[in-house]
Amino acid sequence: LTRERVRQIKEKAIRRLRHTSRSKLLKAYLG
Repeated sequence: LTRERVRQIKEKAIRRLRHTSRSKLLKAYLG
């Protein structure tokens, strides 16, 4: 995987997490 590819995937993941109301799940996962 290229750096650009990884960056795109991360950006998509962050956008999804921000879009969906799963902040609680994230907090629980991160501790």
